[in-house]
Amino acid sequence: MGNALKDTPLKYGIYVRSTPNSEADVSASELRRTDPSGLYARSAMQIHPPDLLLTNHVQLDWMLTGEAGRKMIEKSSSTLRFVFIDELHAL
Repeated sequence: MGNALKDTPLKYGIYVRSTPNSEADVSASELRRTDPSGLYARSAMQIHPPDLLLTNHVQLDWMLTGEAGRKMIEKSSSTLRFVFIDELHAL
């Protein structure tokens, strides 16, 4: 994803069950492959919502109904461009 967004101002976030809550919880291997376009922790996405959000239907439901997730969605209302939902086959 980072290569596709290289040289653009766009940020992306992957918000799934295994996404760390804070940047302190991001593993060393993830930090080594960190690219400037990616947001790797829920807290980072809540503070600076991504332009492109990759998630699944369960996490999307949590974001729309939970307080922290709802605040992130509201905060991103003018910047969030796309939500990519994986696992639609599970619906």
